[in-house]
Amino acid sequence: MGPPLQAEEHQQLHLQDDNNLELSRELLNDPEHLHTNQLTEKSDMYSIGVVLVELLIGQKALMFDGPENARNLAQYFHHSLKEGRLFEVLESNINKEENKMQIKEMAEPAKRCLSLRGNDRPSMKEVAMELDELRKTEKHLWVNEEVMSIEEVEYLLDETSNANDGSIKTSAHDSMRTM
Repeated sequence: MGPPLQAEEHQQLHLQDDNNLELSRELLNDPEHLHTNQLTEKSDMYSIGVVLVELLIGQKALMFDGPENARNLAQYFHHSLKEGRLFEVLESNINKEENKMQIKEMAEPAKRCLSLRGNDRPSMKEVAMELDELRKTEKHLWVNEEVMSIEEVEYLLDETSNANDGSIKTSAHDSMRTM
């Protein structure tokens, strides 16, 4: 296994939009690692939280259009939760009344993964188990039944089920041992 994702040098990632914005790669990395320069078993969990938020909100981690306070998706998500605006920022096809409980349940591991303190973040195994429980629920919030046929839904759910055979590995932990 290679080193954790966070072990990369903190180089400037030059991303340009119409306003020629230059954003730092640091927006996506573990804030604790950026502050202390220490990698922990849970350094990669911050990035996992960013991915969960991308899936939940339906936006990329870095957004160039829209208000400045919404360009860093992790911070935008955190502030939205703090202000009680979770349902205002969600992708419209999942923000339905019947999905609100599942949305809250999915937002919880994402929120914990984005904790500023690494010790407060869950392990990969904990997140995988929580997401697996959500996956097993009767109604999946990410399935748009109006667009997908029954066969497609069953195929995708079966693929997801087969992909998680219970042998969950935490590559961050494994890679820490090789350092």
